[in-house]
Amino acid sequence: MNKKKLVKVLILIIGLLASSAYSQTVYADTFAEVTTSIPIQQQFESNKREMDSLFTYQLQAVNDASPMPTNQSVYEFTIKESETHTIPLTFAQPGVYRYQVKQVFPNGTIPGYSYDSRNLTIEVYVDYAQNQQLSAILLVKNEQGQKVGSLTFENSFFDPEIVDYQEDKGTLPQTGEEDSFLVSTIGIGCIWLLFSFLIYRDKLDNKNAKKN
Repeated sequence: MNKKKLVKVLILIIGLLASSAYSQTVYADTFAEVTTSIPIQQQFESNKREMDSLFTYQLQAVNDASPMPTNQSVYEFTIKESETHTIPLTFAQPGVYRYQVKQVFPNGTIPGYSYDSRNLTIEVYVDYAQNQQLSAILLVKNEQGQKVGSLTFENSFFDPEIVDYQEDKGTLPQTGEEDSFLVSTIGIGCIWLLFSFLIYRDKLDNKNAKKN
């Protein structure tokens, strides 16, 4: 092989390698990241108005490779009333990323308040989809390792002095309709007794008439 052909072959090989490297660079720039959102919901219930419904939570990365909204391994945030706090996370590589989310309790016990003490685990599975785009699947587990439907924490405040409140949502507080029902029941009972007495009196009169 002469020098001219050798040079052409080398140029062709270099061109193919450069083209392959460029394609890989474009692929990495195009499909390198995927962003997903972690919705954390709070449900607050109270039988008294204007109670403090602001609660504090923490999201913690279980492993160092798990990205966080801040540069720290623990992200702290607050949720008010029955609202949802959404945390966006961006992943650049396939893998399994684990987090834990829990509620931070105040110092000391506040009478009337009930707090959700669960420590939920979040697993984010990142992999390439059929179109070679990165995709993320979110999975939530409780402390027993069982799957749960959502990241929902339930807090409440109940004042025992408010007697007309019933925790059973299917039962309504007492109203005047119950008193009306009681009066009607007593009235029907009195009528039935009177009717029974009249029948007894009529039988007794017929019996005495036959004797005479």
